[in-house]
Amino acid sequence: MKLLDNMTVRLSWMLVLTFFSAVVAGLGALGLYAVHHAEHNQRQLVEFNRQQQEDLRQIVALQGIALRLQELLQRLADEQSRLGQAVQREQASAAVPPGNDAAMATPTYRVDKAALEEGLNGLQTELERFVALPQVAGHAGQVQALRKRFASLLDNGLRPQVQELVKRNPALAAHHGNAVRMDGMPFLHDLEKLGQALAGDRPIPQSEFVWVETAIEWTIYAALFVSVLTVVVVLWGVTVNVLRPLQRVVEHCEQIAAGDLAGRIAVHSTNEIGKLFAGLANIQGRLAQTVGTVRQSSRLIHEGAQAIAEGSRSLSTRTVQQSASLEDTASSMEQLTSTVSQNADNAQQANALADSAAEVARRGGALVAEVVSTMGGISDSSHKVAEIIRLIDSIAFQTNILALNASVEAARAGEQGRGFAVVAGEVRNLASRSAQASKEIRDLITASVDQVDAGSKLVAQAGGAMQEIVESVQKVADIMDEISAASREQSNGIALVDKAVLEMDAVTQQNANLVKETNQAADELVGEARRLREAVDGFLIDTACETDLSPAREFDASWAQRQYENAARELTQRELPVALRHGRTSSEAGDDWQTF
Repeated sequence: MKLLDNMTVRLSWMLVLTFFSAVVAGLGALGLYAVHHAEHNQRQLVEFNRQQQEDLRQIVALQGIALRLQELLQRLADEQSRLGQAVQREQASAAVPPGNDAAMATPTYRVDKAALEEGLNGLQTELERFVALPQVAGHAGQVQALRKRFASLLDNGLRPQVQELVKRNPALAAHHGNAVRMDGMPFLHDLEKLGQALAGDRPIPQSEFVWVETAIEWTIYAALFVSVLTVVVVLWGVTVNVLRPLQRVVEHCEQIAAGDLAGRIAVHSTNEIGKLFAGLANIQGRLAQTVGTVRQSSRLIHEGAQAIAEGSRSLSTRTVQQSASLEDTASSMEQLTSTVSQNADNAQQANALADSAAEVARRGGALVAEVVSTMGGISDSSHKVAEIIRLIDSIAFQTNILALNASVEAARAGEQGRGFAVVAGEVRNLASRSAQASKEIRDLITASVDQVDAGSKLVAQAGGAMQEIVESVQKVADIMDEISAASREQSNGIALVDKAVLEMDAVTQQNANLVKETNQAADELVGEARRLREAVDGFLIDTACETDLSPAREFDASWAQRQYENAARELTQRELPVALRHGRTSSEAGDDWQTF
């Protein structure tokens, strides 16, 4: 209990906040660890799923090898069956006499060696591709045994069977087919065992997940228990260290409010609550001293009331003089208001003219923009006409070439082409004149286009100049708006000043009446002083606080000073701050209460 009494409120709350901050930081770290662990688990699960997908692809590859082998075996069996049937038909046809048509109609069956070799090579390639996978490297023994068994199956069964089928020897082909079936079943069994071994390489790390989750759960339970226990301890400490001393402070304050200033306030601790009790004791002593001073001051109020009456008469004279000065000021303000109002009207008219000029400039700018657009259209049309003239010139040139070719052909035709040559010559003359005319038109159009381009540039420059004029007129209009607004504000301000002067005049008249009333109030102040003495007599104070005031209103604060020095001496022994360790002198206390 003594430790709690001497512990400062700041230190206690700093300890509480530090502990709760540590708890929050711990829970945050625990949460971050849980999140990190969850992310790690999720990454492991994703990796496990990816590895399972890779294992699934490996198993699918194994199944593909098995299916390809079964398809090859089925195909060999079909080829062997068809070869046997063909051989039987050939033997039957060999028994028929040579002149019979049935012997000639029997076809000869041939085995497709290339297709069978392709099937064998594809099976071998599929197996080599599977063996080259990085995931299969961990099962080197099984892979080596599988490759040996496949090589035995290929060399001792499949290839000899294909060769015998090509040689059209069904009996030996059937013998090798039996060997293939005998070696094929162990090969498929080894494939199945390797697939099971690949599928069993990915254990799920479930036990690690469960252990970490259990540890996090129990850590959270422990943190919650410690937090609840800390809350209980903090509530008890706050009750002992803060609430109960504050309740005693409230009781002392209620006694002071009831008028009992004679009680003693004891200081039991050195923390902020102890400082509060020491300050409250000082306040009680100073308040008791003040009440004593007020009791003695009430007798001086009568003298002060007489001085107030004398001052009121002097104030009445000065108030009359001030009223005359305010009347002259009000007349001058009326003239100033008229002048400012006329300036505001002139500024508003100038603003209207500036707005009209800005509107005219904007319309001129719009017209110039339309002229610029029209000149642009004319320039585009001129360019298009020039393109058409170039096209006509090209057509005339091609026509001239065609007429020249026709003249050459007419000359070759001799007498029969003479008329055609005359026509071709005329066409050439027309083409030449058309080319000449198109050239002259092109030159004119080119000159026109250059002039239109120059005009467009001039119009564009005129549009830019007009836009600058519009912007300048708009700036002038804005400035006139500001001048008009400033004139209106000046007019309003002068009107307010005029109104204020009139109100001051009225207030001055009222003050003259109030000065007369003040003389009457000074007489009533004596009666109020008597009632004030009766009200102050209701406080219960120590007789040491009854002081006799001199004309300079000095008083003795011996009892309050003794209370304060005793409290300061006790706090000094308990290592209070330096400000309370030195105490105060009687003169300092007197000066402070004079200010109060």
